[in-house]
Amino acid sequence: MSEQRFTNEEKLLHNWESDANEPDSPAWDEKKFKRMIWRTRFTVVRSVVSTLLGIFLLVWIYMMLVTSYYHSSGKSDQFIRYVTTLVETHEPGLKVEKGGHWNAELTPFLTKKATLKLFKQVGEWQIIAGEVTATQTLFGDVTYSINENVTYLRTPSRFSFAVPPDLIAGDPSRTQAPSNRSVWEQLKHIEDGYVAELAFSTVVGMDPEELLKRLSNYQVRVLSMPVYAGELKGDLKNIPHSTSNELHFVPHLTLRPFVKYQEEGNGMSWAGWLENADTLKQSVDQMLKDIEWLRQERSYRESENDGKRLDYLKENGVKVYGAVVTGPVRELEKLKQEQDLFYFQLGRIEIWNWEEHTS
Repeated sequence: MSEQRFTNEEKLLHNWESDANEPDSPAWDEKKFKRMIWRTRFTVVRSVVSTLLGIFLLVWIYMMLVTSYYHSSGKSDQFIRYVTTLVETHEPGLKVEKGGHWNAELTPFLTKKATLKLFKQVGEWQIIAGEVTATQTLFGDVTYSINENVTYLRTPSRFSFAVPPDLIAGDPSRTQAPSNRSVWEQLKHIEDGYVAELAFSTVVGMDPEELLKRLSNYQVRVLSMPVYAGELKGDLKNIPHSTSNELHFVPHLTLRPFVKYQEEGNGMSWAGWLENADTLKQSVDQMLKDIEWLRQERSYRESENDGKRLDYLKENGVKVYGAVVTGPVRELEKLKQEQDLFYFQLGRIEIWNWEEHTS
């Protein structure tokens, strides 16, 4: 009896399985539906993966072509030249490394980006001072940020210069009394075998040639000069500035040593300092051309103000009100005898690396 019952159950199970395999049975329809879902899922995943791979391949080819054109056309070098000129004409005491094999990066959205080394000239050595990172979006301004190698906390690492009142007021009789921010106590405790970087302001505005001639009496090298271009008067009356002890400090243009460029590209040769009257004239002429070129090529934060500065300089000529110099510490000490120089600031100090020179 029991054997007969198991035989019947086996027949029923066999009949159910047979029915499930029949095309018109509900169980067969469910299995077919599940298979169809998995096939659809696989097809969708395969399509998505294929599409993503295709897009990646197209982007890669696109970037290869765009980047190749960007570098071969000289536009990468031109952007680096632009950043170098922008930084060196607006940041006193800082120079951008030249002659290196720098390339500007280009993103898929055509944003340009370049990171370049900054240095300071101390004696014969070019001392790394940090990096500048510049970017420009497709339709945006050129912006840059400076990451300096700061040695001491809460100590200014960039030089500032006090604008003489005769330049602001236009009255030659207006001068500012030399106030003491003396570095002579520091220098006298430094032994002879060192060179240093020193910045100072002048009590009156001066022609670049006049200041260079004055400094030619000392064994120092003039690295740059702050240029007065109408700040705190006329169209630049409301330019952002700071005041301390009746001294006014403004953003300014910097007169740098002459740099010779290719038609488009990096600098081919450059002077290390403002050496004599001939190279100084070249530097002044180039500064005016550089500002005009910067404004024509691209826009940047100070572009509008630089246009007003350029108009002022073309109408009134170039006046300077300080300098950044380098030389042996004993020679730098001699500058304190110049009554028209004040607000001295001591920069980097290095062990002896100096060669005597004649102007």
